[in-house]
Amino acid sequence: MPWLAVPYGETAATARLAGACKVRGTPSLAVFDGATGELLTALGAADVSDPGALADPLAAA
Repeated sequence: MPWLAVPYGETAATARLAGACKVRGTPSLAVFDGATGELLTALGAADVSDPGALADPLAAA
């Protein structure tokens, strides 16, 4: 998969994304649709750390 990330030190971009996703701390993982830019979940860290989660819970999204 083509993963995108904000480069370390890009504080302005990080602040804009944190505000848009209502991020309050770390770890945080927001998942966006690469084609549309739609926010699929701002709770991705909880999704991937849950041992009972589906392998790909966003596949149906």
